[in-house]
Amino acid sequence: MQIRATAQRVREAAAACDELRHALASAGLLLPSLHIDGGSCKGDDPRPLIDLGCCDPETAWEIAAAFGASPQLSPKESTRPAVWFIVPATPAEVAESRRRVLTEVRSWDVHLDEDTTYTLELLVSELVSNAVIHAGGVLITVGTYLQRNRLFVEVHDASSQTPKIHTAGDDDETGRGLPLVAALARRHGWQRTLHGKRCWAELELPKDPPSLTRAEITHRTLRSIRPRPRVADAPWQHGATA
Repeated sequence: MQIRATAQRVREAAAACDELRHALASAGLLLPSLHIDGGSCKGDDPRPLIDLGCCDPETAWEIAAAFGASPQLSPKESTRPAVWFIVPATPAEVAESRRRVLTEVRSWDVHLDEDTTYTLELLVSELVSNAVIHAGGVLITVGTYLQRNRLFVEVHDASSQTPKIHTAGDDDETGRGLPLVAALARRHGWQRTLHGKRCWAELELPKDPPSLTRAEITHRTLRSIRPRPRVADAPWQHGATA
């Protein structure tokens, strides 16, 4: 029995280690030294420990950014699975990315009013456009996921340069992307990854409209089909003069 219990603890520790490795990889992070400490698995009553190992300062900053300031998808909080897709880093893909995100969000059967739909389209457009124009590279990754009533949009690109907010003039065709995201999003930010950076924006969804009762539905239906009183003809329709 003791051997079985020990083996079970080691298996659970290995599963936890794999889950942590997967979570880091989903944020674009890699810890090659991540492993189960062999010494902690020895003895009559072992308590396996996971050794995070060592990393350079740059990786430490990336881990802090990924799991500290930025929102991360939590399986317990997520109400829909995250959706990711890769598109070429070309201007033509801005509209396609906007369409795909909107189609996916609508398939989740969440309430999107006209203002929220317009804001979501603008956020996707600006994040993707910013990656296409300033980041360079061949491909970008676009993702969206839902946490309760908060919708997140992410764009990953191949540039690690800090996004800069420029003040656009009245005649400038570009330069309004980040200020527009800052004005529209509930929260927004960016983090460096192993292969570039990720920019994200958070949008708060409107509450679902209250469902109508049967009496209200009947009342509205009757009002819509009830004959309207005829409006008397205006005098000028018969050529009358004042």
